[in-house]
Amino acid sequence: MNTLKIKGGFMKIYDLTNKKIEENIEEFKMENQYFIISNIEDFKEVAKKIPNFERYYKKYAETTEEIHFESLMEFSILNFVYYEIHNKKFTFEKVHLILYKNIIIIISNREKYLYEKFIKGIISEIMMPEFTINRINTMVFIYYQFLNRVFSKMFESLSIFESDLAEIENQILADHNNFELDSIVSIKNKSFLIQKLNRQLLYVGDQLILNDNEFFSKEYMRYLHNLDARINKLYEYSDDVYEMSESLMELYDSSVTSHTNDLINKLTVFTVIATPLTVITGLYGMNFKNMPELQNEHGYYIALGIMALSIIISILILKKKKIL
Repeated sequence: MNTLKIKGGFMKIYDLTNKKIEENIEEFKMENQYFIISNIEDFKEVAKKIPNFERYYKKYAETTEEIHFESLMEFSILNFVYYEIHNKKFTFEKVHLILYKNIIIIISNREKYLYEKFIKGIISEIMMPEFTINRINTMVFIYYQFLNRVFSKMFESLSIFESDLAEIENQILADHNNFELDSIVSIKNKSFLIQKLNRQLLYVGDQLILNDNEFFSKEYMRYLHNLDARINKLYEYSDDVYEMSESLMELYDSSVTSHTNDLINKLTVFTVIATPLTVITGLYGMNFKNMPELQNEHGYYIALGIMALSIIISILILKKKKIL
């Protein structure tokens, strides 16, 4: 398949009615069905060809809202953040999904990745001769398949993240020095961000099933309900993962506290045993002339015996108190 390049970017425009790639923007016809995937900058040229869209384009494409859904008379627009984990690191990318009755547009600065990961298989199926073109059916098929595959990948990333958290938990239990506090805080913050994004998606799911502009006929409403259910599960899973990341912080604090208490316990044992010895050595280290014990023939051995006895008594007391 050929690639349409505008200003050095990556763009694909599929004429689904004639089952071909549109090479020339000037041949864009609103009566045909189209699928378009592009980055934000390149799409500006195509936006001019779509009635009543150019005036909305800048507003929606450059909005600072992470998650946004709006259903207008001419089209619906969904802005969301796609996240994926790779080598224990999350990447986040904003995606704009615009739906007309006969046009679907996906805009992202990772458009080539999204195309290879999700779109290529969907479009290949549609472009097959046996696929029946129906304006509503085709749009519903792409819209549902794309979001369903994206949400599935996000769900898969949460599953991998959950496994990573379980592994970190075991490492902390083995030795809390395996992790710095900053890394635990970073994991918790990442979990919170994902939970927040999925919470915002919940509102999108509620708006989707309202179908305000009636782009989806009753027979296709089940697809919107399926997407809403998947969003709910995605949020519930992210909520569980966030709680798990919070427990990591508690486990780390508990491990550090336990280690500190263990150190204090050892210092306590050493102090209890060493104090009598210190007193005895300090007492007989005084330079007084009249100290009868110093003149005793067995004074040295008596002092050692007293020291040994004090150690034994200290150990017995510590064991009785269950400190040792």
